[in-house]
Amino acid sequence: MLPHLNEKKMKKTKATFLILFLLNPICSFGQTWLQQSSGTSDTLYAVQFTDTLTGIVVGSNGTIRKTTNGGINWFALSGGTSQTFRNISMLDENTGFIVGGGSTIRKTTNGGINWFALTAGTSVYLNSVHAVDNDIVYACGSNGIILKSENGGINWSTQSSGTTNRLRSLHFINSNTGCVVGDQGTVRRTTNGGTNWFAQTVSIAGPLTAVYLNNASNGIISIGYLNMAFYRSTNGGTNWVSQYYGSDNSIRDIDFVGDIGYMCGDVGNFYITVNGGANWTRQPMGVSNWMNGLSFPTENTGWSVGAHGIILKTTTGGANVPASPTNLVGFAISTSKIFLAWFDNSANEQGFVIERSVNNPNNFILAGTVGQNTLNFIDSTGISPGNTYYYRVAAYFGQQLSGYSNVVAVLVT
Repeated sequence: MLPHLNEKKMKKTKATFLILFLLNPICSFGQTWLQQSSGTSDTLYAVQFTDTLTGIVVGSNGTIRKTTNGGINWFALSGGTSQTFRNISMLDENTGFIVGGGSTIRKTTNGGINWFALTAGTSVYLNSVHAVDNDIVYACGSNGIILKSENGGINWSTQSSGTTNRLRSLHFINSNTGCVVGDQGTVRRTTNGGTNWFAQTVSIAGPLTAVYLNNASNGIISIGYLNMAFYRSTNGGTNWVSQYYGSDNSIRDIDFVGDIGYMCGDVGNFYITVNGGANWTRQPMGVSNWMNGLSFPTENTGWSVGAHGIILKTTTGGANVPASPTNLVGFAISTSKIFLAWFDNSANEQGFVIERSVNNPNNFILAGTVGQNTLNFIDSTGISPGNTYYYRVAAYFGQQLSGYSNVVAVLVT
């Protein structure tokens, strides 16, 4: 509904207006995640794509699957074991590592066609691996073990974590600085390549399931098992602050592309942030599976894997595309200002973009943006009598833009 305008003020303006509606079809919500055929019913625990075409998934019973066409087809690879693979870290499309049960470590240098066994001198279950570069590789697992290789996995040393709790996830921003998390609220941080691991304090003694350091300042830790929260650091992991994300289901993996972040978890729960983790929005995947891993090679294109061999793909960044605004109207409120208002059909927009074209309905450029649930805008930039100004509005969430509203034309005289 348009706000009430002072009738006396409207009579005083010398501006007149012409409103034209050029109707566009309303954009409805589409299916955000599409299921792909993995060719297996084994539980999948991790996925990594090196670009939008090439990716590898790993899981129980030694399962390895690869695609080179964006998931249209997945073919089986052999890791030479029936042990469960829990995590994968690919440096590029050719070189990568996988870890899992029975202290299993495998390395490929030809895109997964062949995997050769590495020996780390331990017998514990390994849960996570991160290849920082061609030489530096870290892994962690049960009994508080942290392993490091400085020669691409040929040799491994055991580092002192200061705990015997199971370590579930680790992540590094460079060869020296990283975090590892695990059971009983365990958080350890290093800034010297693991020579020392310093204990960090969080307010919960439950299992911590995943960690991601987005940059030298920003990091996210997810919490398992019905805790409805995660931890965020804005000072490189020195301090961690609990944040509520609105669900009692576990989060199991985290990924970031710049400041845009993603978390997946139980019963198909999925969360998105567009501001480095300060705020998260829930966007259900439409499945009830436990989703264990995800990978986003770009802001919009990503995959998630989970129980019963499920593989899901999104090309919308996991977000439901907002519904298009409608009923855009506009009129001049002076010789230098135009008022616009519209109807909001979306339940998940972060805001609206307003575009303008001058004396031509085909050359639209950005005129401004407004926040969530704001349904009007005053354009006061470069407005002058004798020109016709065409406007259209779209809702946005992250990188996703709805369809446009109808176009309205305002003649200022």
